[in-house]
Amino acid sequence: MTSEPCKETAFASGDDEQFIVVKRSRKKSGRRLRVSYGRGEKIATTVCYPVDQVSLERIDMVMKNACNNTELIKYSQQIIALLLKPLAGRQLSSIWALGLGSFSCSHHLGCEQLAVLLELKHYFGCEVYFQEPCLTEMEKRWLCSHAICLSETKDLLECRVSDDDNDNENIVLFYAPHCGHAVYNSVIYAHRKKLKNIIIAGNNLHSMDLTARHSELNQKKCSVRDCNLKDLENSYFNELEALLLYSKICTVLEFPIFKSNFAVFNDTALHFLLHNAQLPEISEARPKYRLFRHEIMI
Repeated sequence: MTSEPCKETAFASGDDEQFIVVKRSRKKSGRRLRVSYGRGEKIATTVCYPVDQVSLERIDMVMKNACNNTELIKYSQQIIALLLKPLAGRQLSSIWALGLGSFSCSHHLGCEQLAVLLELKHYFGCEVYFQEPCLTEMEKRWLCSHAICLSETKDLLECRVSDDDNDNENIVLFYAPHCGHAVYNSVIYAHRKKLKNIIIAGNNLHSMDLTARHSELNQKKCSVRDCNLKDLENSYFNELEALLLYSKICTVLEFPIFKSNFAVFNDTALHFLLHNAQLPEISEARPKYRLFRHEIMI
């Protein structure tokens, strides 16, 4: 199949009349970063450009190959064994898959990640919800045909756990490998009163540099128009308060290495609170992202 020439889209914002050109190639897919300039600040927002429409038959073939991969089947069994530890006899009531991306082609990381998700769905027999803004219509149809519910909301600040305070037996798994800090922070904030009822499968929070990201900045690197270092550190904590507090007390079980494609689950782990752990005191104020706004998908 021949490819079409790259399409270019220009964006402008404010009186500065500065343009950022985003090139879109038919050969590549995924998210492109749009940077808009306003008065005295620069804010990046992730904008999704879906891949070309791959046929339903092609997607089905790609996913069948992934699901029939012997290594992936054995790997899924390891993940199931890992999940049974924090469940400790409790039920997995639902799985929320966040940010897996496209899975139309075998080289997409979402392909193997979705195959593992299907194994989890089959083993635990629970409802699975898929929250991903960059899906094609064919991918949506494929998910629906495999009894996976498409999320009707993009709100990550909505609690997905039962309001029943006495219901401690039903657990929700957030399956979100390789998401951004803001995504994890939003999930933790939304469940700040129900953190013992959730498990997060995502980037290892213990290996994230959550405290020193801006420590190497000095005043010389901060222009007059920018905030000073102290303001920057305060903004960092305010935006990721839930994530920072949770990461200090959560228990972590690391995923094994997926040898045939290291990047699929690189530095991924399960995160959960032990039964006797004390809930972190997370502020009721809803997170407002600026430094990490580019990590929230639209």
